[in-house]
Amino acid sequence: MRKHYKCPSLWSSNGLKKAGISVLALFGAIQGLNAQVSDYIFSQSNGTFSSIASTGTIVTGSEATTSTTNDTTGWTVTIPFNFNFNGTDYTSIYVNSNGGAVFGSTTSNAATVISSSTGYSGAVGVMNRDLWGVFITSGVTTSGSDIITNVGSFKGIEIGKTLNNVNGIPLNATITAFDETAGTITMSAPATSSSSAAVVRYGSGKVLTSVEGTAPNRVFVIEWIGYNDFNASVSGSNYLNFQLRLSETTNVISTVYGPYYNVNTTSRTNQIGLRGATNTDFNNRIGAVGNPWDSTSPGTSNSSNVSRDNTNFPASGLTFMWTPSTCKSPTAPTITSSSITANEAQVTWTASQSNPTNGYEVYYSTSNTAPTMSTVLDATNSVTSATNSATINGLTPSTMYYVWVRSACSSSDKSNWTSSASFTTLPTCFVPTALTVNSATITANSATASWTAPSTTPANGYEVYYSTSNTAPTSSTVLDATNSLTSTTTSVTIGNLLNSTTYYVWVRSVCIGTDRSVWTAMSSFRTLCQPPALLSTTGATVCPGNTATLSATADTGATINWYSSANGGTAIATGNSFTTPSINSTTSYWATASTGSTNSAGLTNAISTSGYTLEAGLFFNAITSFTLEGVYVYPTGTGAGTVTIALQDGSVSPATTIESITVNLTGNATPVKTYVPLNFTVPVGTNYKLMMMTRTGLVTGLIRESGTTWGSYPLTVPGVLSITNGNCCSGNTTSTSYYYFYDWKVVTGCESARQQVTATADSSVCLGTSETDLTKNNIKVYPNPFSDVLNISDIKNVKSISVMDIAGRLVKTFDKPASTLQLRELNAGMYMIVLHMNDGTKQTLKAIKK
Repeated sequence: MRKHYKCPSLWSSNGLKKAGISVLALFGAIQGLNAQVSDYIFSQSNGTFSSIASTGTIVTGSEATTSTTNDTTGWTVTIPFNFNFNGTDYTSIYVNSNGGAVFGSTTSNAATVISSSTGYSGAVGVMNRDLWGVFITSGVTTSGSDIITNVGSFKGIEIGKTLNNVNGIPLNATITAFDETAGTITMSAPATSSSSAAVVRYGSGKVLTSVEGTAPNRVFVIEWIGYNDFNASVSGSNYLNFQLRLSETTNVISTVYGPYYNVNTTSRTNQIGLRGATNTDFNNRIGAVGNPWDSTSPGTSNSSNVSRDNTNFPASGLTFMWTPSTCKSPTAPTITSSSITANEAQVTWTASQSNPTNGYEVYYSTSNTAPTMSTVLDATNSVTSATNSATINGLTPSTMYYVWVRSACSSSDKSNWTSSASFTTLPTCFVPTALTVNSATITANSATASWTAPSTTPANGYEVYYSTSNTAPTSSTVLDATNSLTSTTTSVTIGNLLNSTTYYVWVRSVCIGTDRSVWTAMSSFRTLCQPPALLSTTGATVCPGNTATLSATADTGATINWYSSANGGTAIATGNSFTTPSINSTTSYWATASTGSTNSAGLTNAISTSGYTLEAGLFFNAITSFTLEGVYVYPTGTGAGTVTIALQDGSVSPATTIESITVNLTGNATPVKTYVPLNFTVPVGTNYKLMMMTRTGLVTGLIRESGTTWGSYPLTVPGVLSITNGNCCSGNTTSTSYYYFYDWKVVTGCESARQQVTATADSSVCLGTSETDLTKNNIKVYPNPFSDVLNISDIKNVKSISVMDIAGRLVKTFDKPASTLQLRELNAGMYMIVLHMNDGTKQTLKAIKK
């Protein structure tokens, strides 16, 4: 047996013999204990595929038939010489029908011999996937005729093979002749029925072995012929041919790929490479869909695979080789966090068993592309070490690096590179955190972003970058007045924005000179629509017990809406004027100007009295874009607390938050319907979620409707939105329950902020015309009724005079009072003449214009 490891100088072979221990046996045990397939050196070549179909010996039981398809089975074959794999000699190997081979007494028929957790001694994935030993093609059967015509392909066909009993092909019919030029197969019996799309199937799979060359340089060849991808349809037809070659003395393992036939466009993955005694020791290849087979890369996990389809497959003669290394790799490197600074890091590893004469080479890069044997090392990307550690310096702050190590046994004999480790150098300028844009600050053309300062406050404040694209800025992004702002505090107002537009924002610290932190994670917001303007509002003063007429004006084309509260609720009237109900005290109303309309959605009021505490909410679709102005909730609990409500994208998992707001609420044993203003802008889309995320304080939960007791989904506002499902407790799981949010206020179009308009109840305006001479100063107006001029008997204590109509509207003002008032322009009717006295009091007199 060849010695693959140097003999320790302190061991005496004579001493071992005296102890009754075979030197070779002990060394073999040590090899098996220490060997790693990851140390094998991979190479590849392109040549000619030399099939052993005409010279090889068929492995007993491997020849498949249409009924015995050999789907997931295998056979032990004898290797005609000692073959050393991973430090242990073997004289047999188990080959399976799925294109895999296994060393040792434990066998496996797995389609994933490299990633399988089965504890066999080692494995080779040649073309390892789910295969079987039949070939399927198409043809035309004619009742009473023994000839199948229009046969699509003849791969693996042989006279005597049994056909499948389908589409008129008789039971146990065999092939007595075939003509590839004519496209026909002759059967041993006539067809029992006709089919224009007959599925023709016969056994094609077989495994052969052969020995090439002479000792001590023989090659043991194992060839799979006609073991094809498992697929029972004609459209999945394919035919494979590949070999495993084991070389005597050198112990090189080769996989060689032969002619390939496939009509199926589906991509199929194959495990290719070596595995040791466990699936943590692997040396395999990876190639994504469309990646050429002669350009594969080292596998990154034991389940890495190489894809093939009808256009991308191994060229005939492509050979992958794994050669045992005499120079063993160290373990993968580690980097202790305490050793990392802004400009350097210390890398450590466990020494190689080879005790390499020239020590170790350490390669590092900001790219996670593994080095190869041909990678050029220089002072900018590598260091060397005679021990099992090395310090890498000259690094860039706040940068992720990847590092690999290999043994250097000599100038030409080097191990494989280890798998990579990674680390990020420390910053010298620290990044802020918790960037957010509070929805309460968002207008049609501005928004305020805020963040938390890092533990070390930056010397020169912060830079804020914003964009309508969610492409994150980098250290080289050019900042200017159109895309960025600076701030010396932890907030900034971003102005000059477009209305109804989604913006993305990032912030970074600005330290000394050119030193900057990395950018924060992104925050996003959507500006409000640009509403029409509410140009003016006019209140009214009336005698208690009467109605008041309020008025407002707005941009052309806008609708004026009247509300009884500053937030929430639906409009109580529309139009340029609004007549209140009878009022006994001064009452406030609110007016807005809008385009579009406001709708209510969801359940109007709670039915249940049962609270719920978990993160939950409602799925909905937006048929048109709208603003979710607010919702009502019923907080449970015993006092004050907060609830965070979020608008989320539930089409991805985990769901992502689009907007959120935290509001103060008061929990009650008997929950009160409470309005929560949201002002979430919702573009057209599906699978949105409105969620309660968290709660604090004495608010223990919110009322919800359990199961289907409340009714069923969907709840729709035609042409606007549809609430489709509940969502509770885990991911995007749907529920029949109705969670938390009642009486949604949905605004389509755009509405201005509410402006207060006051209806004043004042008993001083209640005096009749017969009582005008009863004031404390005995002031009279005359004539009453009057035509154009109204006289006031005494103005020496009067500061100013207001004239109001009966609805309480101010129609004229005299800042410099005179005893004669010119009121020709007034319409006929009753008016209130309000005298504002120098002592701060006022007197109201009624007068009638003819």
